Amino acid sequence: MRNLSVHVHFVNVTLKHARAQHLDVETLLARCGIFPQLLQLENARVSARQFANLQTATMRAMQDEFLGYSARPVPLGAWSVMCHWLIHTRFLGQVIKRFCHFYVLMEPGFNVRLTTTNHAAVIEITPWANLDERLIYGYELLLFTFYRLLCWMTREMVPIKRMDLPYPMPGHHREYQYMFRGCPLHFDQDKCSITLHRSLLALPVRQDPVSLTEFLRQPMYEIIVQDYDRSSWTARVRELIARNPAATGALADIAGRLGTNGHSLRRRLAEEGYTFIDLKKEVKRDLAIHLLANRKYSVEEIAFKIGFSEASAFIRAFKQWAGMTPCAYRKERR
Repeated sequence: MRNLSVHVHFVNVTLKHARAQHLDVETLLARCGIFPQLLQLENARVSARQFANLQTATMRAMQDEFLGYSARPVPLGAWSVMCHWLIHTRFLGQVIKRFCHFYVLMEPGFNVRLTTTNHAAVIEITPWANLDERLIYGYELLLFTFYRLLCWMTREMVPIKRMDLPYPMPGHHREYQYMFRGCPLHFDQDKCSITLHRSLLALPVRQDPVSLTEFLRQPMYEIIVQDYDRSSWTARVRELIARNPAATGALADIAGRLGTNGHSLRRRLAEEGYTFIDLKKEVKRDLAIHLLANRKYSVEEIAFKIGFSEASAFIRAFKQWAGMTPCAYRKERR
């Protein structure tokens, strides 16, 4: 799904060390169409395109692909070099082993190690230095890009059995539902690790140098919006809503289109960490942010497109989603 949005937390942490280096953050934001006022709003969001552009621009300005969240700067081009090395593997297990070896060679702030048992493959991530508050986004950035890279290489959603995180549950933890496809999360653990079923190491790599070239044109954007989650109930419901949000009916209507009943669908969504109401809200919120960005439609037209019978109801809802009215959001992006 291309019409996704990103929580303002990730905008702030992307810029954190750029500010510390006294770089021109306001220019970076303006270049990506993000108004500085949004950074002060607790629930504000930006489009996936805006965020991906900001990350790329900030990495270039800092000359650091890890945005200051490692023991030393990661030179520009490191990600591309690693991907060109990984693309010549045949199976997921080889991808992970090479990824781990690359991080050992680079020493970019984290040591990544793969161990296996009879039934599990565990990727353990440990910092070269002692954990402090500034490393939390370092973990998020590494875990998210690593996991989504595995999905891209295999062209499918790689299921995670368990993820252990060595920090308290953050205020934006709901974002992890999408980032890691609803995998079981365990905070305040002694170590950071991703546990997969060992059989997944045999998954074939389904990308090639040609597709890699296209991927590397905008890797962060492709990582954020990739959609290999086609089988989960959450993904199927989200897709039905996104096709025509204005025509999305009650839970029972969606359940019928999926060949089940409302009670069963509600239970299955709950097992994946979602409710039907949450999904409708997220799809409509992200589509609204996307449509407001291109200025092709009026606020009234957007309201009707995403299923509001009155513009005033959409304005109230959007203010809850983004912390400001649609008109203010569009005005501040000029």
